[in-house]
Amino acid sequence: MRIRLYKKHLYIAAAAFVLLVAGAIYAQSSCWAIVDGKACSTGGNDPIMDSLTNYTHLPPSEFKFYSASAEDSVILDIRTPAEVGTGKIAEAINVDYYASDFQAKLRGLNKNKTYFVYCRSGNRSTQAVELMRQMGFPQVFGLQGGIDAWVGDGLAVEETGS
Repeated sequence: MRIRLYKKHLYIAAAAFVLLVAGAIYAQSSCWAIVDGKACSTGGNDPIMDSLTNYTHLPPSEFKFYSASAEDSVILDIRTPAEVGTGKIAEAINVDYYASDFQAKLRGLNKNKTYFVYCRSGNRSTQAVELMRQMGFPQVFGLQGGIDAWVGDGLAVEETGS
């Protein structure tokens, strides 16, 4: 009786191990990771960014993480120069949304890079992200709530001295 029970547990443990290994192999072949409960996509060269393919707007902490982690990423601050004078996210490049040459400047950007776009509250960046996607930029993400949300979450801004 004891031997039979032992064999039964051994078979169950072996079957569980096989399923675990098979699941791990399948997960590695079909998905790099699960980020905040969202399954990632496949096929890209940057596994961190692949996990965001279906998500356009990121909360401040994720915006900070992914903009720092992505290969060839650019942070675009699309606020006016006066707004930028109050502080900006480190390493952000200013392209004024209200400038007459805004779309021309966007067309001049490298479409092979990943762009993280923000404004004051998220309204302009939502529009800019959509515009950039229509222009053929495959990897563009906006900051949910803009720099107001960034500061509200206690994240640092760089003083510009203007």
